[in-house]
Amino acid sequence: MPKLSEKTKLIRKTAREVAEELAEQGDRTILDTAEELAAGIKWLSVDGALEVLMCAGLRELKSNGQAAEVASVERALNRYNQEARDG
Repeated sequence: MPKLSEKTKLIRKTAREVAEELAEQGDRTILDTAEELAAGIKWLSVDGALEVLMCAGLRELKSNGQAAEVASVERALNRYNQEARDG
């Protein structure tokens, strides 16, 4: 299995934190969906499913006219990934 980039690790960590925070507030939709998706796909972890859901959400935001906000998130993730490689 290939090594995950720092960017991917950050996306997964952030997606898990958001899903767990929502679950603590009573909305388990994202976490339950990720768990169900991961259970149905042999090589997909819950964190991988959360990453997929987060990326799908960012893509949906782009489609709904919020491309500038998504671009700033993507730039920050790319900077983080580059710093991790350089450091």
